[in-house]
Amino acid sequence: METTMHSPESVNVPCTTHDLMKLVIEDTKLTPKDKKQLLDELRKNNPSQADRWTYRSAIWFLGFIVCLSVSFIFWLGASSEGLIAIGSAAVGGLAGMLNSSRAKPNNS
Repeated sequence: METTMHSPESVNVPCTTHDLMKLVIEDTKLTPKDKKQLLDELRKNNPSQADRWTYRSAIWFLGFIVCLSVSFIFWLGASSEGLIAIGSAAVGGLAGMLNSSRAKPNNS
């Protein structure tokens, strides 16, 4: 059995789940049943795509907490440190969730 060695620069390794799915779809050696099975496994390993409602509800909940804390700060007229802390933590969580879903790998 003969093996060939590839240098790291010549091997094109997919970086994202979307790239892997594209490779599976474009592979002519796989049967449709195999493609379906592989795509299902790739979807299971990507929780942000597979479980969209949990992700969406978390974003809506954090957004609601931000709006609620800002409205209570204005309604009370005084800036409560607890409300500011809760609001800023919700903003940080919201920013982290939105940023991680759109992160692209650096190809440099």
